[in-house]
Amino acid sequence: MKLRLVYMSLAALMMVAGCGGSQHLSNSTSSTISNQASPSTSQSNSTAPTSTQSNAEVTQTIPPSHQNTWNVNDIDVATNGNIDIAISKLKDVSASDVKKQAQAAKPGDVMKAPWKYYGKIVKLSGQVGIAQEYAPGSDISQAFGGGEVGELVIGTEDMTFIDYMNIGSTGDVNVGDMVTVYGYPVGQVQADNKLGGKTAELAIIGKLVEKQQGQQ
Repeated sequence: MKLRLVYMSLAALMMVAGCGGSQHLSNSTSSTISNQASPSTSQSNSTAPTSTQSNAEVTQTIPPSHQNTWNVNDIDVATNGNIDIAISKLKDVSASDVKKQAQAAKPGDVMKAPWKYYGKIVKLSGQVGIAQEYAPGSDISQAFGGGEVGELVIGTEDMTFIDYMNIGSTGDVNVGDMVTVYGYPVGQVQADNKLGGKTAELAIIGKLVEKQQGQQ
């Protein structure tokens, strides 16, 4: 499944919020991260996120989170504080332990009711539409503890869009690869689509990406 996903990073949302990171999709990266151009790919699906959203929209009243329990009442990652919780829980856990704890889930089920999966590490698979790395010491890196951070936007077989932030590099994963990711669902983000409406994205914070076998 080919994707047309052009985005403004949820990483931008993290920085203006002073918290951890998922990514809001739109036309360009936020100037709060850097002035670098965003990567993009193409798809004919009219509901795929493509339109621009202003930085002002993204930065509206997004307070830093100091909570230590999952917010099950708000699915919006801009306001629910769940990003910080996921980063904190993953901080001292190895990638192998993340994999051991993961449970397979249908992306559409997690998207439909993300609060049912808060606090659970899920295993989700799909095709990469965007692959982006953030260098150690960058603003996004600092939000995740200072090391490399990788981001993938993934489309699944059931047409769920996943915005996945990885603590650490995503390695040799590139656009078009089929991957499996492991992480905590933290809620949803909204992206403008070609029809003038909104397309919801499932936000996942994780620590392990596996490229499916048979790919170079």
